[in-house]
Amino acid sequence: MEELITWFVADGRGYPLLFAALLASGFGVPIPEDVPLMAAGVMAAGGGLPVLPASLACGIFVLIRDGFMFWLGYRYGVELLDKPWARRIVRRSLVEKFRERVQRNEKAVVFSGRFMPGLRGPVFFAAGTARISPISFVVVDTFAALISVPVWVWLGFLFADNFDRLTAAARQFRAGLLGTAAIIVLVMLFRWLRKRRAAREGSA
Repeated sequence: MEELITWFVADGRGYPLLFAALLASGFGVPIPEDVPLMAAGVMAAGGGLPVLPASLACGIFVLIRDGFMFWLGYRYGVELLDKPWARRIVRRSLVEKFRERVQRNEKAVVFSGRFMPGLRGPVFFAAGTARISPISFVVVDTFAALISVPVWVWLGFLFADNFDRLTAAARQFRAGLLGTAAIIVLVMLFRWLRKRRAAREGSA
């Protein structure tokens, strides 16, 4: 991780490459999203954009990428995956599995997809193929990004001079982030199940 962050912040690269990495991480390129976000924090500590503007800029690029994956699914459906280039980005089996889950509880699945490295693309594409409300998708994804993006940038800023501590803090934050996301998803599922049960009782 240290080598990759250092490569991002090296002279002559900076923000264009960082933003490109954020976009590419959702299209099958094996770059963890948290690494360029922490690199933005390291750059902030070195005199680049302050943490808040850096978080905003990174968040915009992340949401553009997520929205594009959703739009592809919404506009072209699963049939797009019959094309060879699309199969290299998203596996059809994953999309079909997540589409079934989205149809059962769209908000919980979209929210949890934001915290699933390597699976964000299939989840958001599946949400598009399920043709959920674009407004609902944007609201849920934005809420999830507001939880994760600024904290990753802040971690990079806080431990810019000590990569060992940054690595340890990143591990702890990943665990805490996954735990928090799991709790929120469970609450969403509980509310969904309660509404479904009430609807059944009302129809009976």
